[in-house]
Amino acid sequence: MVVVAVLRTSAVSLPPLTGRNLGLLGGLILINFASLVLRGIVNTESFQLGRSLRGYWDGFCLGVWHSSANFLPLSPGLAAKGVMLHQMYGVGARQYVAISLLVFIAAIAANGVSGLVGLAMVDPQHVLLWLAFAAMTCCAAGLFTERWRRLRFVRTMLGDQVNLDRPWTVLIGLHVLIVAVDTARLYCAFAIVQANIGFAAVLIMVSGTILTRLINITPGGIGVREGMIVALAAAVNVPLDVTVLATAIELLGIVVGLALTLALVGAANSFLRAGPKSPSPNPLRPCGTRDE
Repeated sequence: MVVVAVLRTSAVSLPPLTGRNLGLLGGLILINFASLVLRGIVNTESFQLGRSLRGYWDGFCLGVWHSSANFLPLSPGLAAKGVMLHQMYGVGARQYVAISLLVFIAAIAANGVSGLVGLAMVDPQHVLLWLAFAAMTCCAAGLFTERWRRLRFVRTMLGDQVNLDRPWTVLIGLHVLIVAVDTARLYCAFAIVQANIGFAAVLIMVSGTILTRLINITPGGIGVREGMIVALAAAVNVPLDVTVLATAIELLGIVVGLALTLALVGAANSFLRAGPKSPSPNPLRPCGTRDE
């Protein structure tokens, strides 16, 4: 309804279904799939599911279920992933919360770095944005500073659950790639509405919405994330009507892409359950089943 109201009062209209726009929409859906793949790798690396075909498949399935569950009422994606990790790998609740917290820190730091890069390219006169992205980047210090690791509350909450000496640079690097891929997805949506928006401006919009992606207040973060993007778009001089229409198109691509991926995961798991047992000592088995 917000999209309709904005379009009625603006000169921007819905883009026609041309071959170019359909190709961009297909590209947007493929980019969303790449984003899910990267999030699956993050799951595998952070929860140490094993660097094998089975480990990466489980991580991918967990990411798809997490994203899908977030579109349900109360956005139970985190809880759903925790339940699946407990069933599949015996991950306890405290360990899950501890690792998830460190993954959040890595994601915030990566988005802070990406936001600073975008600001350096666009150079808007907004001191608050520079300070906000700099503060987000400083979150990475917690993963590398020995003094932070020795703090009593950190050791009490995380020390016996997580190896704080692990190379967390890999995790931050993966999140930087996720930011780049998500930026390309929104950039495709702006291209569909034929908006002359630079990639750096879109990078600032995506980097500033990290909290709405980590913690969903509404199903799928719908409304909250788009509102944040509109506010950040105004900071880099992107018109309101163009931004609203582009975010609506991106949301459509995300939902369609997630539905197709969920169907693919379901079909693949059904095939694995019905197929013969592999003679491999570490076979790929359906996600959601636990080793005996």
